[in-house]
Amino acid sequence: MDEKIIKVSTFEPRWYQKDLINALEHQGKKKFVIVWPRRCLSGNTHIIMIDGSWKFLRDIQVGDKILSWNGKRFVPDIVKNKWSTGIKETKIIQAPGYIPITTSLDHKFAVVNKTIEDICWIAARNLKEDTIVLNYNNNSNYSLNKIRIKDGKPEELFDIETTINHNFIANGYIVHNSGKDVAALNLILRQAFKRVGTYYYLYPKYEQCRRAIWDAILITGEKFLDFIPHNLIAKKNNVEMKITLINGSIIQFNGADNADCLRGTNPVGVIFSEYSRVNHPEAYNGVIAPILAANGGFVIFISTPNGHNAFYDVYQHAKSGKDSEWYYKILTVNDTKHVTLDVLDKEKERMSEEMYLQEFFCSFSIANTGVYYARYLDKAYAEQRIGFVPHDSSYQVYTAWDLGFRCPSVIIFFQVIGRKICIIDLYHKNNEDLSHYVSILRSYSETKGYQYAKHFAPHDAKNHELSTGKTRLQILKQLGLTMKVLPKSLLNDGIEVVRHTFKRIFIDKNNCSLLLDALEHYSRKWDDKAKRFIDKDKEDWSTDYADCLRYVCNSLPYIDTNERSPEEFDKRYKELVYGSNSNLPPIFRDY
Repeated sequence: MDEKIIKVSTFEPRWYQKDLINALEHQGKKKFVIVWPRRCLSGNTHIIMIDGSWKFLRDIQVGDKILSWNGKRFVPDIVKNKWSTGIKETKIIQAPGYIPITTSLDHKFAVVNKTIEDICWIAARNLKEDTIVLNYNNNSNYSLNKIRIKDGKPEELFDIETTINHNFIANGYIVHNSGKDVAALNLILRQAFKRVGTYYYLYPKYEQCRRAIWDAILITGEKFLDFIPHNLIAKKNNVEMKITLINGSIIQFNGADNADCLRGTNPVGVIFSEYSRVNHPEAYNGVIAPILAANGGFVIFISTPNGHNAFYDVYQHAKSGKDSEWYYKILTVNDTKHVTLDVLDKEKERMSEEMYLQEFFCSFSIANTGVYYARYLDKAYAEQRIGFVPHDSSYQVYTAWDLGFRCPSVIIFFQVIGRKICIIDLYHKNNEDLSHYVSILRSYSETKGYQYAKHFAPHDAKNHELSTGKTRLQILKQLGLTMKVLPKSLLNDGIEVVRHTFKRIFIDKNNCSLLLDALEHYSRKWDDKAKRFIDKDKEDWSTDYADCLRYVCNSLPYIDTNERSPEEFDKRYKELVYGSNSNLPPIFRDY
């Protein structure tokens, strides 16, 4: 089928999107990891509303009805997202008769090549004097004007995302916004007509996919899916969120949390949107990857970083260059050069460390302000407090338990040596009775030499179980294990205790790898309606491990540390790692 027939007229790939398309269609790449930055404008920019009035960009709200350009005329659109990107270097662009617009260097403008039918999108840094741009007139018509350009001062900038055309009218100029889903949908549509097969578009959760793609209704009555021309659709199944194209290809929208529903299918192309938020990496590793390997299909991971999780793993693999089928693209301030060093220095002083690394350097360890412990883990790695942390047989071992109603149950084994909290081991298991965990403790004592001092349980260990009428505390005592029950505390207070204590924590990387993964992932709950993180954890797989670490830190007031000096601790630690000083030749010994 002629590619011109399936091209969506309102979609114009950006330069980095063209790289992706070229890698897929002409370079033989099959696996892609994509991290894209956003662009922005001054908060004082006038945004044209649906009735012809205007609002300052800084005052725009999600859901506002505005005008956008559909390739032929100005039409109603709706604001899908809005954000601030901090202070950035700017350009000031002005067409005769229009208010100057202050923009970041990478924000794109609608530029006319020869005729109104020949429009392209060019970043502000690449605009030249007398370039002809497309402008909006008050009577909803357009005009073509030559521009003047000068450097602006750094200032706080904003951007919005619209629902259908992914552009808006700013001070009368037609400017593009972010919108990876439009690019991804058009890309998968192109491939569906090049090769007949099944194609998956996956969000982290099923309900996210339905809300963000399938049921996204615009004020015009159109849907996001109207980007797929109706004459190319043979059948649409609302229940299964499935579109069958006229050539027999199927585009299936789903959630990666429905991994079991993906089994037994044979997709030839898969897009994971916001993959760093996927809590079930087996959706790719256990289901999709083997299928694509067998049928020569492709997979695209599009996301922002969110810690050392599954997205980080695929990014690292793609970056390694070990597999020629992989392609990756990540853009930081060092690549775009859109912020000067002077501005970066000021931003570093003004912003939190989390936001600075996220905004300018696409940090995988500190991906967003919702993550509780990422910055503390980064510092622990930098100070080499995560690595080989051996069991010191001259000190007793403590355990902290998370035995709530969620699974898995988690036990952390730790030692307190001076002011150092050494987390030496971890055990986790699903759906076992309490006798199983007691037997594990005995086994570790026999095989690893652990001599226990105290065992700490959360306050809910006093709750009565319906099946026995006894508390867990009573059952454990009958099994020969006496527990110290920690008092109940507020979640946020406990998190602050962990943060305050983290500088004293050492973690064995091999024995406690799952704990480290959980702490990288553990984050606040996102309020989609308010568009912000709230002071509540989002209670996913990482919660039990993070809770258990809270119990470790909350147990410290009940432990007699018999504190040693830092010098004595360092000496003891080096002996455990490198052997006794007495084993060295005399010339190398410390006296």
